[in-house]
Amino acid sequence: MFRKVTTVMVTVFLLLLSVPYRNIALAADSYTPIYTKADLDAVRKDLDGRYRLMNDLKFSKDDFSDTGWKPIGHSEELPFTGIFDGNGYRISGLYVNVKESYGGVFGYNTGTIRGLSVVDCDIQASVGSYDLVYAGGIAGYSTGTITDCHVSGRVAAISTGMFNNTYGGGITGYCKGGSVTGCSNASLVTAKTTGFTPYHDFHAGGIVGCAENSTVTDCYNTAATLANFCGGIVGMVWQGGTVERCWNSGTVAPSHYTRIHAGGIVGQQNDGIVRNCYNIAPVSADADVSAFVGGLVGDLCNGTVTAGYNLGEVTATVLSETKVQAIGGIIGNGEGTVSDCVYLAVLPYDTVYGTSCSYATMKRAGTYGGFDFDKTWVLTDTAYPFPTLRACPMIGSFTGPTDTVTVTTTAAPTSATTTNQTSAATRSESTVSTTEPSHVVLQEPTDNSTMMGIGILLITAAVIVCGFLAFWIVRLCKR
Repeated sequence: MFRKVTTVMVTVFLLLLSVPYRNIALAADSYTPIYTKADLDAVRKDLDGRYRLMNDLKFSKDDFSDTGWKPIGHSEELPFTGIFDGNGYRISGLYVNVKESYGGVFGYNTGTIRGLSVVDCDIQASVGSYDLVYAGGIAGYSTGTITDCHVSGRVAAISTGMFNNTYGGGITGYCKGGSVTGCSNASLVTAKTTGFTPYHDFHAGGIVGCAENSTVTDCYNTAATLANFCGGIVGMVWQGGTVERCWNSGTVAPSHYTRIHAGGIVGQQNDGIVRNCYNIAPVSADADVSAFVGGLVGDLCNGTVTAGYNLGEVTATVLSETKVQAIGGIIGNGEGTVSDCVYLAVLPYDTVYGTSCSYATMKRAGTYGGFDFDKTWVLTDTAYPFPTLRACPMIGSFTGPTDTVTVTTTAAPTSATTTNQTSAATRSESTVSTTEPSHVVLQEPTDNSTMMGIGILLITAAVIVCGFLAFWIVRLCKR
């Protein structure tokens, strides 16, 4: 009898040891593991589920039809409402070519997406007349939360008709009442038309095409953006919200649009606040009728811009004889409040917002009144001689008027380095090289699965020991 009981207990204990700790943890916190492309595709069958990517997924063109990947939660009526945890892994080679309003890995998101990298993607959404189109590397449209996501490749929102607007963003085309935090983009972002041009507005941002009453924080962009409402971080800020602790090194160079609103950080700002942001890339516009172009914000209709700086050259060309243009080192056209902003004196500008400084002056901490160097900013004597953000470190290289410096790190907002889409735009003297390693380096989210597994095993072992002792106590009592 003793041998039989002992054998059973030892067998149970060994079986428990063979169970992967990670799977025990997944079962405990109710996440569905994603191991294969088929698993990812199956997410659309339960849009309210909780999912966790367990490894990298690599797609090729052979995996898709002409329209490519069908976005998860492809409409406002059937949005993704659950939680998708990328777990520090990446999806590469994703191809999307939908003839509908929402394009991305996810189409319409109202849930939570975090810790996901989308590498070497080719994402395009297009519609005809009298409709809207939204394209993003992570989600076409989002009212939810997107955190620690990183994209490289190409994103395009295209109108093929008339009387419609397009929205393209490296992370999401349109964010309404949501948040985008700790994300980066290295994909060329375009919003345009192939049809009749009047009555169109095209919005492109390195992170978000249009942010309506939303927050965009701790993000950066290193690739080109092209649209008539065009920003290195956000194309348009609408009805308030916050863009904070962000930087841009991707060229902002829209051309061949009737009217252009272009900024190193935000194209047009309608209320809200842009705070603790900087731009180090050229900003230019080639417009038919009007151009509002600024180092940080192109057209400040209302709101506040504070504690920021610009090193990029700002230029514009308007073809019309009755042209309207406003060019500024910080703001192009402005009706809001600007404070504690400085810019490099590369050219004389039309509008004077902020303080014009020489290259040498921009290296001094005393130049940046109103900057919080205790909590938000840091200025060192290392490779990059200008202030950087503590929560969103600088990467890449910068060529200034008198010297060249290069900054290389393996950590971005939450440790990501992505492939950059090469821009054909011509860089000026104050330029940024954003060629980066093709490998994506991500800091994996804290994983407590091992500790949970050990805890479960300890409890099980305690139960077995108690059972063993109880057996012998009963046996001794019977004697």
